[in-house]
Amino acid sequence: MFAASIPVDASFEMLGEDAVFDPDGAATPVRVIRSSGSERSDFAAHTISRETMIIEVRSPDATLWKNDNVIVVAGERRLLKISVGAEPEYLDDLRMVRTFDTQKE
Repeated sequence: MFAASIPVDASFEMLGEDAVFDPDGAATPVRVIRSSGSERSDFAAHTISRETMIIEVRSPDATLWKNDNVIVVAGERRLLKISVGAEPEYLDDLRMVRTFDTQKE
């Protein structure tokens, strides 16, 4: 075990919650740390708001995640929203935690 991953694993054990990553019906249990967020965009005189949830996942658990894959957190199905260029396969291998935006399905 990589020594630096010990505190990361401990944080996920203590602060995380169980979730299910479910791409195309292939359910895989994962541990996530979530926080709420919201996305606001101003367009001319209008404000567009969408409820989002930010989740953190240990990098080894997130290597195959793609945009619009489904994850079930606290019984709620959510879609991953990954920015272009931020897909896990394009990021460096030294990062121990990945952060993803999600929105309700």
